[in-house]
Amino acid sequence: MRLIKKLEGKYKPLIQLDGYQYAIIADGMSDAVTKRRKEQRQVDESPKFTGCITITKGDLQSVQRFLWSLPQKLEHDSTRFRELVDQNSAKGDIGVDEYDAHLAIVRSTFILLKEPPNERTEAIAEYLLRYLPNHLEKLESATGVNKLTDAEKTEIGDGIYEIFFDNVLEKHWKSCGADDFWYGNAKEVTVFRRWLSDDTAIGQLGRLDREWLQGVEHDKNPNQALLARIMKFVSRHWLRDTEWEVARPFVWLQDYFAMVSTAARMFRGQLTLLL
Repeated sequence: MRLIKKLEGKYKPLIQLDGYQYAIIADGMSDAVTKRRKEQRQVDESPKFTGCITITKGDLQSVQRFLWSLPQKLEHDSTRFRELVDQNSAKGDIGVDEYDAHLAIVRSTFILLKEPPNERTEAIAEYLLRYLPNHLEKLESATGVNKLTDAEKTEIGDGIYEIFFDNVLEKHWKSCGADDFWYGNAKEVTVFRRWLSDDTAIGQLGRLDREWLQGVEHDKNPNQALLARIMKFVSRHWLRDTEWEVARPFVWLQDYFAMVSTAARMFRGQLTLLL
């Protein structure tokens, strides 16, 4: 693949491939590409442009001609504008804030998983699904200027809920690994539960959805309760679908029934068993 050739060639001093062919930052290069955020996050950080046209004198027809010709005039002058940009552009530093990077990966995960399986999703969906809890847990610790806005939390809450409530994993089953996946990891399932227990994150969910989540937390094993919808479709395909391989659904179900219960508000890095 062209991308792998570039990673193994031009970008090798910065990016390396691990045993799973995942791209990782080369040793000693992390600080060089990390840019610290200096200002507080805003509700909407997308670029905004405003303009004002003031008509001081002119009849209706002249105003209409002016407005009608304005797009053509802008298009005609675009070449000159691009030349001006090229003259003033300078090579900048390559860098990204750590929390911005985690947020971008989480957003990309939710966007990509909404698509039907295709060549693009099959190339990266397994990584995004496998490591989603890691990125979510990192965003939980974002404080100060890196603190997430309410809108960002709600966006994350909606995305997580869709994974457990809709047919996201069923649709992307080929990208769901059998080993080292969060379906069998109580600590990582608890990360999802913490997000789905955050009032801001689930603020846009309906009453029935919130009641379902409350029922999950009141279950004797909340981790199993959260995974129950997913495991139902896994069981159905395991028993009825001849096109599905047998081993992977079996491992999912085996680890599901072995899943221990944990407290949602546990300390980071610790696992509190509810016996």
